[in-house]
Amino acid sequence: MNTEAIRNEIPRIETEIGHHKAATEILRQRPTLLTKQLQSNATFSIDALPPEILSEIFVQCLPPKGCLMKGEENPLRANSTSLVFAQVCSRWRTIAIQTPFLWTDIRIHLTSRQRTRGDDGELQTSTLARQAEKLHVLGQRSGSCFVNVKLAGNGGAFCAPDAKLLVTALQRCSARISVLEVFFGIEGLEAFDNLAAKFDLHFPTLHTLRLDLDAGFGSAASSHSGRIKMFSGSQRLRAIMLDVLPSTRLDLPWSQITHFRGQCYALSQCQQLLRLACNVESAYFSLFPGERELVPTDPLVHNGLKDLTICECYAPDEEPHVLEYFEFPSLRSFSLSSENADPDKNWDSDSEQVEILPPDCVSAFLRRSPSLQSLTLHTFWESHELDPLASLGITELKITTTSFVVLTDLFGRLGTAPFFLPKLTHLEVECSERFRHPWSSDFASCVACAVNGILRRNTSFKTNKPATANPSPITRLKLTSNWCFPDLSYILSDLQLADMRTLKSMGVDIYIGTKRQLERFF
Repeated sequence: MNTEAIRNEIPRIETEIGHHKAATEILRQRPTLLTKQLQSNATFSIDALPPEILSEIFVQCLPPKGCLMKGEENPLRANSTSLVFAQVCSRWRTIAIQTPFLWTDIRIHLTSRQRTRGDDGELQTSTLARQAEKLHVLGQRSGSCFVNVKLAGNGGAFCAPDAKLLVTALQRCSARISVLEVFFGIEGLEAFDNLAAKFDLHFPTLHTLRLDLDAGFGSAASSHSGRIKMFSGSQRLRAIMLDVLPSTRLDLPWSQITHFRGQCYALSQCQQLLRLACNVESAYFSLFPGERELVPTDPLVHNGLKDLTICECYAPDEEPHVLEYFEFPSLRSFSLSSENADPDKNWDSDSEQVEILPPDCVSAFLRRSPSLQSLTLHTFWESHELDPLASLGITELKITTTSFVVLTDLFGRLGTAPFFLPKLTHLEVECSERFRHPWSSDFASCVACAVNGILRRNTSFKTNKPATANPSPITRLKLTSNWCFPDLSYILSDLQLADMRTLKSMGVDIYIGTKRQLERFF
């Protein structure tokens, strides 16, 4: 190669090297660009969601609200789930704050003296300004939605000089308070009522009210003579829950109350409530023993009550049963639990047993309830006889903690003419186990009796459908055992298993297992 050619080759090589350097630099940057694109595509479906869609997703992620009238507590919502959404990123925080329904549950904890240390080292008493500010902020975030407010802690806070700050904050959202729960003693409730009267605080849209006094204030509730008047103008009030506090202490539009739940009530207080709430449709009473023998036994007749639950503790050898005092012609659903006020008599099998649930009393009460359709018995009578239930027209029956003797009789009569409980379609029972061997139990025998009896009953309905004397078929059976060991084996024959498959093929919804397994399932 001559000199001239060499001179021309050098620039060409340098140019080619430059091209390779540029291509190498592009390739070196390419992985970074591809990684960013991959990350962007992986989160694209979330980041690109419109705010209104993401807001609705937040709302759907909230835990379901419990039903207060069934004794179900509302889960912590505004103080947990909603705040989690607001802490993920700035975009989520903005959307969460602008979603009113996330902030409809407001919980305020009151303290009468919250002590902090000042700059000079001296202990100082703070005010309720922080709680009032919390109520104000959450009230603003909830927009125009109805809110649920829970006041708990020390009711003496309403006696503090700056309690008016909290009452003022309540005033701002009082027109949107649908559920109000108050958890403190009678003194705090009266102080709250006095402030409400002073600042003209009303609850025009209140639907559900819960007043839960501390257990230690039971005597105080009866010794104070003042009446609580702040809810007298709540014309939309329909449901009320009272713990310890008698209904006579409240000025309420009682004629419009449809749902009531009373805890730690005496028999006379139950009667007073039913006289006041003439239109109540659903009621729950938790009764304590005492003073029952002083109440006239003429049954109080209430024509509007349709759903009733009674959990009573009384002395059966000294007091009449609560069912002797009431008559509900329109009653459709009834649940009853009775226990002896003396716990030793509930468990001591060597002592003389007193009938906790007298069958004659139950039978007379049920005869006075011609509209009854659903019956739940958490206590059964010691005589193990089913005659008090024989003439009922109920469609649903639930019996818990029942002996093997009662259940075998029940299932036998279900499948034999004249058929027991001819309108029954839903049956739920719990067998009280008495194990004979590690591999067998009363429950296995009970399952066999249940399947056989229901199969005979349903077959009779299917083959002789036009006959008017035929019973309604059982469409749902839940049979559980109270035995707590899940590793126990129940031995069923091939014929019994075949009968169970036949029942399922006939459309019967069946659940058979231990109570513990059922609790884990749900």
